Amino acid sequence: MTYTESFTVGDDNLSVGAVTIDITGALDSAGNAQQNYTPLTELRWDTENPTVSSVAVSDTLLNESEGLTVTVTFDESMQVSYQPTLLFSPSVAGALTTTGPGVWSVNNTVYTEGFSVTDSDTDFGNITIDVEDARDSAGNIQRGYTP
Repeated sequence: MTYTESFTVGDDNLSVGAVTIDITGALDSAGNAQQNYTPLTELRWDTENPTVSSVAVSDTLLNESEGLTVTVTFDESMQVSYQPTLLFSPSVAGALTTTGPGVWSVNNTVYTEGFSVTDSDTDFGNITIDVEDARDSAGNIQRGYTP
């Protein structure tokens, strides 16, 4: 005989490493008590949202034809199939072009993306970089990061 119980896990920003389920008091159809069950680690859950630990740039004063590397460090291992979105403020759409997809390293906790600088005859000051859309290895969406 099988007994099934269903639970819904809320997104409470928790990480629980080992959950055991103890089963007691069951009787078979003849009224016999169940044999003792020794709980094992039946499941784990992770609803903890990852956070951006730091954002670093390779150069803070860029000129035409230079490259820029943005390095984002997360507090836990991330899913490499989800590339974070880097948002520059003010918009630098005409001045920076990505050099290709970003790369994950250091156990998928560090994301690096390169950009080339093009001559757009503009001068930007106080540029900030926001990071969005990354997911950790459990699929939890990162907490918002605002510089």
